Amino acid sequence: MAAAPPKAVHGGDCTTMPPPLGPAPAETFNTLPAPGPIKQVTAGSPAAALLKRDALGWLARPGMKYTELGPIVLVGDVSDQVLQRSAADLRKSIDVTTRVYGDAIPLEPRRLVLVPASARDFGRAARDSPRGWLGFMQYSDQTTYIGIGPDTRSGSPYVGERPSSVMTHELMHLTTVSYAYSDMPAWLTEGYAEIAAEVQDPRVRQENDRTIRGARLRIPDEDALYGDEPGLPYALSASFVRYLCSIKGSRQLGTFVRNVTNRAWQIDTFAKNTYGHTIDELVPGWKAWVARTNKR
Repeated sequence: MAAAPPKAVHGGDCTTMPPPLGPAPAETFNTLPAPGPIKQVTAGSPAAALLKRDALGWLARPGMKYTELGPIVLVGDVSDQVLQRSAADLRKSIDVTTRVYGDAIPLEPRRLVLVPASARDFGRAARDSPRGWLGFMQYSDQTTYIGIGPDTRSGSPYVGERPSSVMTHELMHLTTVSYAYSDMPAWLTEGYAEIAAEVQDPRVRQENDRTIRGARLRIPDEDALYGDEPGLPYALSASFVRYLCSIKGSRQLGTFVRNVTNRAWQIDTFAKNTYGHTIDELVPGWKAWVARTNKR
C-alpha cells in the first residue's frame, strides 16, 4: 500500500520573503559596488567587447548606453533613467533570489550582461506574449545575457508594472545552471524561477493562481513550457514547486534544487530523500493542496 502524499506542514506558501542571509562571499553577484557612470557604447568600450560575443545581433547598435556594477554590465538602447532603474531593480532582485535560494547566487567564471530592452527588440515575442511581459537568458562564451522585456500591455520599454519580477525570474535561473552537465527538468527550472518572481511581486502569484483555476493539473513538459502559449505551463510549474516548498520550507527546497541541478537523473531519489515520495507520487498531494488553497 502506497504511503499517503505529504501535506503542506511548513505553515506557509513560500511566497513571503524569507529572512536575510549573512554576508555573501565576495566572488558572487551579491556584493555589488554602486553603478558606475553611464557611458555611450563605443568601439573600445567593455560593453562593445561583450556585445561582439553575443549571438543576438539586435544588441549591438549605435546609440546604446551602459553602466557597470562590478562583474555586471547594464546595457541597452534606453534612457539614462531606465538604466538607473535597472540598477536599482537589480539589487532588489538579487536580494530576493538570494533569500529564496538560501545561498549566494553562483557567479562562476562569467560576466552578466543585463539588457533592458524595448518591444522592437523582442519583435514577435513581445507582440504575442500572453503575459504582457517577458525575459530571456542566453549563454555565449564566458558571458551570461539576460534580456528584460517591456510591459507590452502599456507599450513602454521597462516602465510597466512587472519588469523587476521578470528580472528576478531570470536571475533565479543562475541557481539552476550547471556549467558541467545537467538535464534539469524544465518545470523545476521555470517553476523555481517563477516562485522567486512571486516573492518579488505578489501580483505574479495572484495571476498564476487565476491561470490554473479550472485547469487540468499536471506537471508540464518542456514542449509546453517553451511553446506558443506558456502562460498555463509556467503557472502550473510555479504551483507545483510552491507545493514542494510548502511541505518543508524554502531552505529544504533550495537543497533539493541544488542536488538536482548537478544530478538531474537522480531527481526521484532526491525527492524521496527530501519529501518521502517520487515526483509522480507527489502529484496527488499537490492537487489536494491546490483544491484547498487556490480558491476565489
